[in-house]
Amino acid sequence: MRNIAPILELLSNSQTNYLATLDALPADRWMQRPQTDAWSAAEITVHLTMVEHGVQKAAQRVLAAPPIEVPFLKRFHLPVSMSSVRLFKAKTPVPVKAERLGEKPELVAALTNARQGTVDFLEANREKNLETYRAPHPLLGMLDLYQWHEFLAYHQDRHRKQLRAIVDSFHP
Repeated sequence: MRNIAPILELLSNSQTNYLATLDALPADRWMQRPQTDAWSAAEITVHLTMVEHGVQKAAQRVLAAPPIEVPFLKRFHLPVSMSSVRLFKAKTPVPVKAERLGEKPELVAALTNARQGTVDFLEANREKNLETYRAPHPLLGMLDLYQWHEFLAYHQDRHRKQLRAIVDSFHP
């Protein structure tokens, strides 16, 4: 069983840094794409919220079943921290739907609520060994539930970097 404090700190820091970067975005640029093939700040925020909810839904499902034995070699995976690296453009398995877009205050509140759900899940399962519960990540490989929650922080940091580039593109 792992100490969840470092994961909670990672999640808190990634959320704080993302929201600070979001605050640097001019209000009139919230829905504007910097390029035709790039997401707007609104789309990035919706994507992060959807991923956060998706991980929590999957974590609840995985935790509801007995842990499955994963062969030793299948436990190897890419480092979760690689999720924050922007060397290549990853194709998301969670597309952003236009009807989910909205005003900044509502979408930021949704992201904040989703992150609180993540923290609540970890707190509620503090006494369980989440290393024994695993699910595959489409790029990284088989992750345990602690690693999935670390992934959320690194994934948000990846998109914070993307958001920073958007902010910078509007301030040449």
